Amino acid sequence: MGLPIIGDVIGIVGNVIEKIIPDKSQAAEMKHEIAMSLVNSDLAQMAINKEEAAHPNVFVSGWRPAVGWVCVLALFFNYILSPIVNWACAIWYPEITMPSLDISELMTLLFGLLGMGTLRSYDKAQGTARHKI
Repeated sequence: MGLPIIGDVIGIVGNVIEKIIPDKSQAAEMKHEIAMSLVNSDLAQMAINKEEAAHPNVFVSGWRPAVGWVCVLALFFNYILSPIVNWACAIWYPEITMPSLDISELMTLLFGLLGMGTLRSYDKAQGTARHKI
């Protein structure tokens, strides 16, 4: 969750608080407390992500790349390996067929990964990237 999204949430919650609490100073104090808790949780998550990425153990720092590699391997199997093996089996072993993968859930994951990478690249190109990952 990035800080612009937190700003949207604070705006929505602030409007609700202003309607519920008529005292302006009490409403402002409550909005400030909510905003600070959201910002602090976002900053804490960024610190956790940074620590995970810097960890020397690949099972801690490498889970995001592992998800990407699973996507790559599944796409390779589904679109390259499986058709070639099916073709070879049709010639030499017609009774054997390779299973096909239902990759609809995989594509959702892959598009999410590609989208996040694209947004990060866009932020870096615009000079709005706030920290290194």
